[in-house]
Amino acid sequence: LQQELPKLDGARRTETGERKAFVAICDEDDLNITSRSRDTGKVEKAMRAVRQSAFQDVGITATLTAVLVTATSPVRIAQMKMKTDYYGLHRSLAAGRQPMHREVLDTGAGSDGLHKGIVDMVSDMLADLDWRIALVQAGKTKKQHATMQKDIIEHFRSDDDRLIVLTHNSGNGDGAAISLRAAAGLVQRVPEAALKARGVASVHDRVGKVDASDMEAWRFHKEMTIQDVLSMLPYLVDPHFGSAQPLPKDLRVVVISGHMGGRGVSFKSLDRQCHLTDFYYQLPATANGEAIIQAANRISGRYQEENPRLQVWMTKASLERILDHSAVVDELIDAVRKQPTVAPIFALDGYQLEQLRIHSPEESENVQGKLKLTRPAVQRGLIEQERLFDSGRGPRCHGGALVTHRVVEKGFNEVDVDASVLSSIADDVFIHTDPLPEVQLLDEVKVFSPEQLPAEMRALCQSDEAQPVHADFKSFLCNALGLAKTASMHGVNSHQRHARDGALLRQGHKDFAQVVYKYEEGGQRLIALIRKPSLADLEKMKEKEGAIFGWRAFALNGVGLDVVLSRLHPADVVKLRTGGVASCSVATPVRPPKAGSAAVTPPVKRRHSSCGGLCSD
Repeated sequence: LQQELPKLDGARRTETGERKAFVAICDEDDLNITSRSRDTGKVEKAMRAVRQSAFQDVGITATLTAVLVTATSPVRIAQMKMKTDYYGLHRSLAAGRQPMHREVLDTGAGSDGLHKGIVDMVSDMLADLDWRIALVQAGKTKKQHATMQKDIIEHFRSDDDRLIVLTHNSGNGDGAAISLRAAAGLVQRVPEAALKARGVASVHDRVGKVDASDMEAWRFHKEMTIQDVLSMLPYLVDPHFGSAQPLPKDLRVVVISGHMGGRGVSFKSLDRQCHLTDFYYQLPATANGEAIIQAANRISGRYQEENPRLQVWMTKASLERILDHSAVVDELIDAVRKQPTVAPIFALDGYQLEQLRIHSPEESENVQGKLKLTRPAVQRGLIEQERLFDSGRGPRCHGGALVTHRVVEKGFNEVDVDASVLSSIADDVFIHTDPLPEVQLLDEVKVFSPEQLPAEMRALCQSDEAQPVHADFKSFLCNALGLAKTASMHGVNSHQRHARDGALLRQGHKDFAQVVYKYEEGGQRLIALIRKPSLADLEKMKEKEGAIFGWRAFALNGVGLDVVLSRLHPADVVKLRTGGVASCSVATPVRPPKAGSAAVTPPVKRRHSSCGGLCSD
């Protein structure tokens, strides 16, 4: 690339000055991203040079997460529609177009070392009267796969000698390493003409037979793909098989694969007639959504039969996790499509992932696995969990239900309202069937008239030339409220973040203050909100599901206070934090959006080359 790119760039203009350009099209494009900033690895640096030189940059992938959470330029998504002959693992598909789930209840190994789920699947295959081909995604090393291959043959040998077991691994970076084991005499050499009729040419010089006592053990040449091998198998089982005939009913094949078979590999014959019917997947605890979607959908695809027999063998939790991750990708795509003129890191920054809410403590452990959306280096700092608040019915403000008018209607004011009054209001604000708990009031209010202020401060407040500074107000409030001089205190001149955010319940150590005060020139008074719980206390209080809290905040418009209620849901919101990478490659200032624009955040200045379209398969 380093040698060729300068030549390409230099050839972009002809002698007449006409601009020449190329389009970069990358399959499995998300693998070109290895970090949040897209500029740390060798692959990223090489691809950056390609993209900068390209007229258009087109990526193709089924897993868009890494692309969307790191893209600093607008991305146009062209998503392929699912054809009527497509079957796969996706909630949008009708039940009849999804593989049947055969639940694995025990993922442990038996006395012979085989996973019990694998034994159940192979037993089911051998009991069937028609052909079956299974893929096993388990184990990480070639040694593990070779041991599993031998163990499966040995386990079922006395009951049935029709079983062919393949291993499909990487060939040390140079093609695939595919081996075959079967009972002696089951497979045999095939006439070259018959193989050519199936589209598999020059096979004999690419298949080696290895002596292995009374077993057949073959090693296929590195140039042979799994599609080549699956195209051969019907001929190996039945020498009289012809290309126009249905597959031999005695065909029983198990393919064992790992990382090599997890992405970009089709486990079908060249004519698509011979394909997977079963899939055993042991979901690794450390696997991220990107890898899970790719591996799990090896059984997904277009099939020639009207109702192909497809079965997935896995735990219920594994299946739900696969479907959840697919739903997350769909949600991210929809969010970016709603704001096509801005970079995804702006469209998704702070985005709440509805698909990954934690709805109960029992789900917390499983959800931790669902939060692994992509590779660790790309996802670092991406996920943020936040407690979900119920803002009730009616107007909302300050991160909760605005009930100031209800307080006034009951004959109270914002300063004097107590927890019992707020509890009676909560019954009307929140939808509920069981009795609500008592409201916990998180603050108290002190109002100081000008006469209560020191003479010097009062003079400054009334002066047009000078105003009291924070130190003056803090000194007075510490003395008046009996607080230590080290007490944390915020002064509010307008509706700043620490005065209006859902406040107490969502604040961190940078925003929290024991006292928030505001001097209202119009009302000629100093108002102090004293927060009774400490920040540590609030963190503990947020764990109490269903609890209702009340607090006061300075009105966003005009003077005075607002009264707010909020109830804790038994759930967490999962948010994305993508904007942190923007500074890596976005140097242009952000401008206000034009009137009528639907974009929340304006687009960055476009490069001379287009970011192109990104296609999802």
